[in-house]
Amino acid sequence: MIKNKLIERRYYIHPFPLEQCADFFLFLKTEDIELTLRILYNFARGGRIYREYSLRGDWGLIGCICHPQFVIDLMHKLDQVDEIKEKELYHKRSFPPGIRYVGEYAEFTYYDVETQILEYPYSIFKERVKEKLESEE
Repeated sequence: MIKNKLIERRYYIHPFPLEQCADFFLFLKTEDIELTLRILYNFARGGRIYREYSLRGDWGLIGCICHPQFVIDLMHKLDQVDEIKEKELYHKRSFPPGIRYVGEYAEFTYYDVETQILEYPYSIFKERVKEKLESEE
């Protein structure tokens, strides 16, 4: 798949030691999708951060790992951009970070390599939740 350029390798490297990193999601919205895309593309470009971005409907989403100093006045700086009509910042406070690697966590227990489908057995999960609730009564 890599040879045929269907997928590409992307390395996930923290910009600072893990214990010094801040991890957040920023959602923002403008009146023009093209402007939103430009903001997503240029957000902290060239900075010492790890970022991923995507468009979700008419909202832009940026996932960012950076030094905590970067986050301190981020919302104030975004308030100075008149074109940004709405914004929400969600700071992740978990350790270790939420990124999960293949083979390390259970998400990929349900990944079928042959069909390349990640399918959760929701009926089993539902039954386990039901059993747990009944055992607590």
